[in-house]
Formats: sequence, C-alpha cells, structure tokens
Amino acid sequence: NGKVVGAAGVDIPLAQIQNIVKSMDLVEGASASLIAPNGDVVANTDASLIGKKSPIEQESVKEAIASYHTSTSKEKAVEDDGKTFFIVPVAVDQANTNWALCVAVPDSKLYASVINDTLIGIIVMVLGIGLCLYLSNQLSQKLTEPINRINDSIKQLAKGEILNSQKLVIESKTEIGEIANSVN
Repeated sequence: NGKVVGAAGVDIPLAQIQNIVKSMDLVEGASASLIAPNGDVVANTDASLIGKKSPIEQESVKEAIASYHTSTSKEKAVEDDGKTFFIVPVAVDQANTNWALCVAVPDSKLYASVINDTLIGIIVMVLGIGLCLYLSNQLSQKLTEPINRINDSIKQLAKGEILNSQKLVIESKTEIGEIANSVN
C-alpha cells in the first residue's frame, strides 16, 4: 500500500568488474583501469596490477581524478608522457567518492588516423591544384594562340608583306574572330 517494508542491496564481485574492463576493445598499447578513491587499482586490462596502487604516477592525472568533487565538468582528458588519459568518474556508491575509469591511449595511436586523413587531404589538394594549373594553361593557350597569330599577321602587314596565302583562318564568332576578319 505504498509503504516501505525493507531495502535490498546488490554486491557485485570485483572479478566481474575485472571481466568488464578486460573485455574492453582498446587500441593496441592502450590500457584501462578502474581506480578506487584510495588510488588502488580495482580492475585493469593487465590483471597483475589489481590491488596495487595506481600505476598512473603523473601528477596531472592524479589531480584530475581528485578534482571530481570541485569540478563542474565530469570527463577529463590529460596529456602526459606520450599518452592521453581519458578519465571518467564512476558512481559506485552514494558516498560521492572519487572512483574513476581511466583509459590511457598512446598518442601515436590516438593521432594515427588524423595524420593519415591529413596526408590524404594534402595529396588530394596537390592533385587538385595540379589539375587546375593544367586546365588554366590549356585555356590560356586556346586564348593566346589566335591572338599571337593575329599579332604576327599585323607585323607582316606593317612590313608591307601582304600575301593572300597568309590569310588568317580563325573560325570564331567572338571578338578575336572579328579582329582576324578585319586583319584579312
């Protein structure tokens, strides 16, 4: 009838948490740890570290884990010692303790796809610029070739060399074609 008659609790063995952490699909060289408030490793992708103090000695990472009570932001990413540590708070109980899931990824693996995409972008850009240069060269030749022929005819006309066989044959209805007709 809407009255509380008791309470129930669930106890999850740490071995179960270890299985979850160990089954995480991480990139090569990365590791994941569940770190208790006292700094002990509760679960890790390397089972030999369980029960030991956190192997994360970087002060910036320790500060990030300790700052969950005072910070408005929950997730943190800290770069240190060639690795990026992604730290996420884990609510294990209602005591508001500083449990944290920490995933360390080597920067070389983290940025590998970015570097690859950048190289592909540079190659595409160079090919695009090359194609634009080629097309603009072809277009400029199509425009300047008739003008050069007209120029040569005008120079010959200026020298008095008037030959019917040297008539310009430019089949264009543009201004260049009109100039060629006028020269002829």
